[in-house]
Amino acid sequence: MADFHMEQKSNAEKIKEELNSLLEIGNTFHKKWTKGELVNRHQEYQNWYTLARKAIARFLPERLEEFKSYYEIDPNRKQLGYDTFVIQDFLKGIVPAKYSHFDSKGQACTCLANQLAIFASMIVNVDSILFDLDSTIYYDYQENELEAAKNVLKINVRAAGALAGVVIEKHLKHLLSSHALEKEVKVKNPGINELVMPLKEAGVIDVPTFQKITYMASIRNICDHDKQSTPTKEQVLDLLTQTNWLIKTVS
Repeated sequence: MADFHMEQKSNAEKIKEELNSLLEIGNTFHKKWTKGELVNRHQEYQNWYTLARKAIARFLPERLEEFKSYYEIDPNRKQLGYDTFVIQDFLKGIVPAKYSHFDSKGQACTCLANQLAIFASMIVNVDSILFDLDSTIYYDYQENELEAAKNVLKINVRAAGALAGVVIEKHLKHLLSSHALEKEVKVKNPGINELVMPLKEAGVIDVPTFQKITYMASIRNICDHDKQSTPTKEQVLDLLTQTNWLIKTVS
C-alpha cells in the first residue's frame, strides 16, 4: 500500500506540473495579446482552451460553465456589446457595429484573464481535489472487494473470511499511510494485529475500535491459518459486517 500511495503522490505531482505548465502557456499569450502580438492568436488559444476546458471539467466542474461563458457566444444573446463580447467574437474578428472605437483586444484579454483566474484557483485547490478523487476511487475499490467476499460466502466460508481479511489489511495500511505511520510497523510481512498496533499507540483509533479489530483478526486467522478449526458462516458474516463498518467509519 505504501508503494501504491507513492505512485499516487507521483501522479498527483505530475498532474500539478502539467496544470501549472498549462497556466503558464495561458499567461504567456495573454501577455502577447495585451501587447498586441496577435499572430496565430486563433490556433494558440484554441489549443489551450481545449486542454484547459478538459482540466476544469475534471477537477473543477462547478466552474465549467462560467469558464466556457468567457469564450462561447451565448446563443440567446440579443445584442453585442461590452457586456456580451466573448473571446470567440475576438477570434472571428466580430465587433459591435454601434461602437465607433470598440476595444475588442482589451475585452478579449479581460475574458481570458477571468478564465486564467478560474484555472489558477483550481490549481490552488488541486491537492484537496485529487485527495477527494483518490479517496472516492479507493473506497469504491474496497467496497467492490467486500462485495466479492459476500458472493464467495455463498460458496466457501473460509475463502470469504480470507478476502475480508485482505480488505482489513489494505484499509489499515491506508490509515498508516494517511497518518505517516508506515515506519512504525516493525515486521516484514505484518498481519492485522501488527498493522493496528501503531494506529492505537498514535491515537488514530481508540481502545474499543482496537478491540473490535483484534476480534476481526481472530476470525480472519481462523479462516486463513487455523486448519484445526472451521469458521462458521455466522462468524464470517459478522466479520464482513465489521469490515464494512471499518472501511466506512474509521479514517
